[in-house]
Amino acid sequence: MTNIVYRKIRRLNQDLVERFRKLDVASVHEASGDDLLMDPTIRPLLEGVVVAGPAVTARNTPGDNLALHVALDLARPGDVLVMTTGAIPQNAIWGENATIFAQARGLAGVVCDGAIRDVATVRAAGFPVWGSVVFARRSSKNQPVEVNVPIACGGLRVDPGDIVVADDDGVVVVRYADAERVLIAAEKKKASELERQPLLHAGESIYSVLGLDRELRRMGTQIVDAEYELAE
Repeated sequence: MTNIVYRKIRRLNQDLVERFRKLDVASVHEASGDDLLMDPTIRPLLEGVVVAGPAVTARNTPGDNLALHVALDLARPGDVLVMTTGAIPQNAIWGENATIFAQARGLAGVVCDGAIRDVATVRAAGFPVWGSVVFARRSSKNQPVEVNVPIACGGLRVDPGDIVVADDDGVVVVRYADAERVLIAAEKKKASELERQPLLHAGESIYSVLGLDRELRRMGTQIVDAEYELAE
């Protein structure tokens, strides 16, 4: 731990962030061309919620959550707090009081590669939190911190200012430098899917709508107009 705090992060244009909030993790992930999905152990406490915003990062010392509170104090409305506590989450780093403050501050949500507690009250508050484990043991608040530096969360590097999109499917990270390109590609992909859906509702198969017969031809797949014959 370098025990350092950076007060500022680079921030994407707010209009672009708002457009990300109208998308979903799957569309953004597929449009990005990169496999920047967090580990599937990072799961939402609330269902049916989509958040997107710039990452404010916090690396907590294992067993301690001082970095979290420093990051919360620096975060702005619409930010997504992304934090970790090391390989073995022995202590909860997020809970009820942090939720109350984050909600009052206007954060978009929280992604926690570590333990969460007070789950019932966090859910009742309606504040979006993604976490890897539930465990009630308290954390200290007196160990070295790293805030707004690159961290590893859910198996991915997350840099301050990267765009984080999270929903029921998990969490995807979009690099700050790629954000506009990925956004445009994801919007086109989403629009294309919406255009196809009336055909699916009408009973046309995905195989037909996507023209997947082309893939069979490309692979030289043998198509036999007969039943498979079992050997006697």
